Amino acid sequence: MTINSKNIIAGNDGDAGVLNIYPATSSKGKVEITTSDNSGNTTTTINIATQTAATTITIPNAGAASANIPVTTGTLATNQIPVFSGNAGKMVASSFTISSGFMSGNYGNFLLGLTAGNSVNKGYVFIYSGSTNKGYLNIITDDNTANYNVIINKLSYGQATTLEIPDPSAATARITISPSSTTTNSIPRNSSTVGVLKNSSILIDDSNNISGANDIDAGGVYKVDGIQVLAQQQPPITNPLSGLSELHMTVDSILNALRIHGIIAT
Repeated sequence: MTINSKNIIAGNDGDAGVLNIYPATSSKGKVEITTSDNSGNTTTTINIATQTAATTITIPNAGAASANIPVTTGTLATNQIPVFSGNAGKMVASSFTISSGFMSGNYGNFLLGLTAGNSVNKGYVFIYSGSTNKGYLNIITDDNTANYNVIINKLSYGQATTLEIPDPSAATARITISPSSTTTNSIPRNSSTVGVLKNSSILIDDSNNISGANDIDAGGVYKVDGIQVLAQQQPPITNPLSGLSELHMTVDSILNALRIHGIIAT
């Protein structure tokens, strides 16, 4: 080792040097600074940039026998998020930034987990289409009645699929959901909870046959193309005994019943 008024030199060309630094307490290890071979006869310089105050820089416990101090090349933009490159410990700039608690970027996909907010701060997820001044998709959540987690899970698909949310042409709309158990060919209907569908007793088969209904219309009538053709049962019509007048009265009663049902127009 060579020490002069300016430099400490450990080793020399072709003879590896080691710098050992011990703490104040005995038998508590040491810091050993060494170097590996470079690919060429080049010098690596560790330079302390200009500091504006007295500063202590601490290397935390890595919790492992081997670790790297991350380094970056060039200058990162303000709030820009660095990511690891293919070289261990080397970090490069990404297209994402974090500002005021919001994460944004020009492109990219989240491949692992993403958490927006926490138990005391509301989270938001903003998704842009890529065109300027065309709005964005904002995904948020309301409070649950208790500390419940809501999971949106995609079931197994047999093909590539694009699920689209159509334009409701209104400022407020709901995505309807169905019960986990549905009846085949059952016509869904709204439950007492807005947006939640439930099974009905009306069935439409593949031939468009309707079955299982007592009253097709809420008023107890059956309509075709919006025109009533069947109503509640009418009083009995007495069979004519004899004579043209009784026959005439019976025909009038039949026609009147048909008009009440809506089978013929009035």
